[in-house]
Amino acid sequence: MRRAAFLTLAVAFLVGLTLVLWGGLWLILVGVVSVLCAVAYTAKPFALGYRGLGDLFVIGFFGFVAVSCTAFVQTGYFPTAVWPTSLAIGLLANNLLVVNNYRDRETDAAAGKRTLIVRLGPSFGETVVLTSLVYSGLLCLGFAVLQENYLPLIALPGLFPIYRVWKRMPRALRRSGFGKLLSKTAQGLIFYGVLLTFGLALGG
Repeated sequence: MRRAAFLTLAVAFLVGLTLVLWGGLWLILVGVVSVLCAVAYTAKPFALGYRGLGDLFVIGFFGFVAVSCTAFVQTGYFPTAVWPTSLAIGLLANNLLVVNNYRDRETDAAAGKRTLIVRLGPSFGETVVLTSLVYSGLLCLGFAVLQENYLPLIALPGLFPIYRVWKRMPRALRRSGFGKLLSKTAQGLIFYGVLLTFGLALGG
């Protein structure tokens, strides 16, 4: 597993180097920091995931870093809309971690892994997923109002899988039906991201 993880990180870093041609040398620093944080997530002495810091880093790197740097590479600057959008994508990406920690809260507690779900309980996880759902929906409405068109609203159906995840989390807690919840969480993230991208691009 360790070899596979380092191989994946190495390939991702090398592929990411091609972005330097469009975005500049400073992206190398972004790549290095991203790799170091990925290693520090579980590796000692940092073990960020064991200290309840995993959620912050997922939102930061899968949301703000990924979305803003992607926008910069394509446009040459950081559009204002990229920051609230980064938060929405980060929150939806973090749902994968939340659902996973929601499922593993008992074993994590026994292993000394103090995730936020372990610290604050299952209801906190449900609240996090609901917050991501509400915020992402309001973001679409906000863009629709600001752009004075309805195209950003096409992303709203992409949130339906997330809604189903939120509704089923308590039942899955009793029945151990987390496989489908994780897949639907990923589906929601992908669908919402793709649809919002088209909505914003077509809406100008």
